Amino acid sequence: MKGNIFGGIIGTDIVRYDIYGKDVLIANKMESNGVIGNIMVSEATKKMLERENLGYKFEHKKFVDCKGLVDPISAYFIYSENEKVENTEILAVN
Repeated sequence: MKGNIFGGIIGTDIVRYDIYGKDVLIANKMESNGVIGNIMVSEATKKMLERENLGYKFEHKKFVDCKGLVDPISAYFIYSENEKVENTEILAVN
């Protein structure tokens, strides 16, 4: 994903650097709404990859609601021409 962000230093006692912006919010929501074993991209990224004609396939999965944005974001799973990963769960092994 590419986009506009801005960063800044927060705090005086414990100094931290953080980044902000609509694109950071979208990336965070997509990560937290993802499915293990799949790559999820936004509609903007899907369109960019389609223009490049790299042979990716897309499956519309859901709308991700981002607090602070007017409309939910369309999310797509992305696959290469040769593979399509079904919903997969990775189990922790002790």
